Amino acid sequence: MFRSTLIAAGAVVLCSTGFAQQNLDASKIHPVTVPVKDAGVFNWDTKQWVSGPKAGYKATNYTIFRNDCTWTAGSFFYAPEHCEDIIASGRTPAPSTPGAPLGATVDNVVTGFEFAYCTAYATGTVDIKVGFYNNLGGECAGGAPVRPPPLAPQAAPFQPALAPLGTATAFFDFGAASGNPLPGSTLNGKQGCWSIGFTFAQNSGFCLTAESNGTWDNSATTDPFSWSFRHNNPNTTFGLPGGPFLKGEPSTGGYGSGSYNIPLGSDALFATPCGTGFGTDTDNFWNNVDGSAVGIQNTIVTSTGITCKGSAGAGTNCYFFGGWPGGPLSSFWMTLTSNGDCAGCSNRAVNYCTGGTSAAGCNALISATGSSSATAASGFNVSASGVQGSNAGTNGLFFFASNGRQANGWGNGTSFQCVAPPVFRSQAVNGGGSNGNCDASMGVDLNARWTAKPAQSQGAGTTVQAQLWYRDPQNSSNQTTSLSNALEWVVCP
Repeated sequence: MFRSTLIAAGAVVLCSTGFAQQNLDASKIHPVTVPVKDAGVFNWDTKQWVSGPKAGYKATNYTIFRNDCTWTAGSFFYAPEHCEDIIASGRTPAPSTPGAPLGATVDNVVTGFEFAYCTAYATGTVDIKVGFYNNLGGECAGGAPVRPPPLAPQAAPFQPALAPLGTATAFFDFGAASGNPLPGSTLNGKQGCWSIGFTFAQNSGFCLTAESNGTWDNSATTDPFSWSFRHNNPNTTFGLPGGPFLKGEPSTGGYGSGSYNIPLGSDALFATPCGTGFGTDTDNFWNNVDGSAVGIQNTIVTSTGITCKGSAGAGTNCYFFGGWPGGPLSSFWMTLTSNGDCAGCSNRAVNYCTGGTSAAGCNALISATGSSSATAASGFNVSASGVQGSNAGTNGLFFFASNGRQANGWGNGTSFQCVAPPVFRSQAVNGGGSNGNCDASMGVDLNARWTAKPAQSQGAGTTVQAQLWYRDPQNSSNQTTSLSNALEWVVCP
C-alpha cells in the first residue's frame, strides 16, 4: 500500500476530524550533510551515559515500535521553528492485534527509546523536548492543543491508564536549563547530527497502553499512540536549520512491516534491517504552533516570554510532504523498547538461533503461549510446529537451561545446539504426523513440569533458553536427529 495511492484518501480517513491534510512547503526538508554520529545511551534516572553502542542495548530489549529506516534518496530532517510542536504517531501491539508477536500485552513498560536530529547549536546548548501520549484523538492529533506540563515518568508500580487528551504520559526536557543537554555541533553555526538512545534505572520507565486503549480497533482514531518533538533553539539564530530526522521507506520495508521486533526489508543506504511503523498510514503528522487555532499560520506568541513565529507555510494543522514516491514519508525516527508489561511480568519470549533442516526438508519452529511462572502449577506452553512427521509418530523432547545462548554445530548436520549446557530435559513427547511431511507438532507445559520436578524450576527473574530435539533417522547427519530454533524468556514470580 503506497502513499501515492492514498493522498486523496488521507484527508478524509486520516484527518477525519475535519482538518484538511496540507502539503507542506518542501523548503522545510533539509538534507543531512554530515556523518550521523551514534551518541550512545543515556540513563535518564542516573543521568549517566551507558557504555557501548545503542545496537547492544536494543538487542537486549523487546521492540514494540520501530521507525528508523532511511529514505532511498538519502537522509533528511524536518526543520520546524522553535514555537512548533511536531506530533507523529504509531501503534504498539495488543494481544488482539492481528499478527501480534509472542508476549504482546495490553500495556508496555517503555524501558528505552531512541530518536535522531540535526542541530546548528553547540554541544551543551541544544534544547529539545519529547513527549509521549497514549492517544491524542488520531494520527493528526484530533485538533487537540499539545502543550503538556513537564511530567516525570510514572513510578513503579505502574498503573496503566489512558492519559487525558492532550496530557503527556511522559515528558522529557533535554535542555541545558534542565541539566540534560544533548550533544550538538562542534561549534555554533555548524551542522551536527546525532542518533541517541535513552534508558531508565531498573524497575523504572513509563507506561504506554498497547493500541492506545489495550484493544485493536482497526481505527486511525483510537489505535495510534503519539509522540511530540519540540526544539527551543531558533533556526534563525545561525541561519542553519535543525530538527528531527524524517524516516520511513515503503519501497523496501512496506507499511506495517518491521514493527514489533520483526524487521523486514532493508535500509536503502546502509543495507541494515529497518522498520516503518505498523498498520495505519504514517505519512502525516500534526503541527501545533503554540496552541494556535487550526489553520492559523505565523501566529506571534509571547506567553512563554519569548516572541516566536510559526515558520512560513506551517500553521496548526495536519501535514505531509507531497506523498511518496515524490517526497519522503512524513514520519520521524523513533524506536521504543520494553522489558515487560505495566501491570507486572510477562514472558516476553523471543526467538533466536536457526533450526536445522530435516531429511524431508522441514524446519521446526518453537514458540510459547501463556506466562512463565516460578509458582504457577500450569499455564506456560512451549511448543514446536513444522516438525517432520512419521506414521509411527515422531518422538522428541524439549531441553532448557539458563546458561545463555550459543550456536554450536550439532554433529555434521544443519542443526545447531542453541542452549548452552548443562541442560534439563522435559518428558518425552510424540508429535504424530505422516511420513515425509512437516505436519508433526509437539508441546509441553513447563510450569507443570517445574511443579512436578522442583529441581528443574529456574526461579523468578531467570532468563531461560529452550529448544526442541527430535528423532530424524533418515537424516544424513551422524546424529540422526534434528533441532528446532530456540526460544528465550524471563520467568515471572
